[in-house]
Amino acid sequence: MMQNALSQYLMNLNSQELILIGPFYQGPPIDSDHAIFVDAGAQFRKSNRGFSVGDGDSFDGPLDEKLSQIKDFSDLAYVFKCLPKKIRHVTLDGFLGGRPDHELMNLSEAHGLSNRGFGALTLQCNQPVFVFKNA
Repeated sequence: MMQNALSQYLMNLNSQELILIGPFYQGPPIDSDHAIFVDAGAQFRKSNRGFSVGDGDSFDGPLDEKLSQIKDFSDLAYVFKCLPKKIRHVTLDGFLGGRPDHELMNLSEAHGLSNRGFGALTLQCNQPVFVFKNA
């Protein structure tokens, strides 16, 4: 498999935990190597730490890896596909809200990731927290 920029970044990351930031994140700007900013989630990036990726359909700024807008998968699905096995805990923040069809797709992608054998997956939506764990 050809190594893309995100896969290389993740392989060099010295952590088993990762936080993915989406467009509906409501916290303070993030300055962390363990953060992946997905498309419009990049607006919450405080510095050049972490990694930003997306097709730019909801974000006009620079991205570390720019995906084609002509594709049959979501930006979040692309990030999930790039996750190495060493990542054992993934927190998604800012992926619920907006269009209901996008929320459903993100929940479906998160469920699919939990079925791939990851240790723990947390999906945050302001107050409620959904946890998917592969038994």
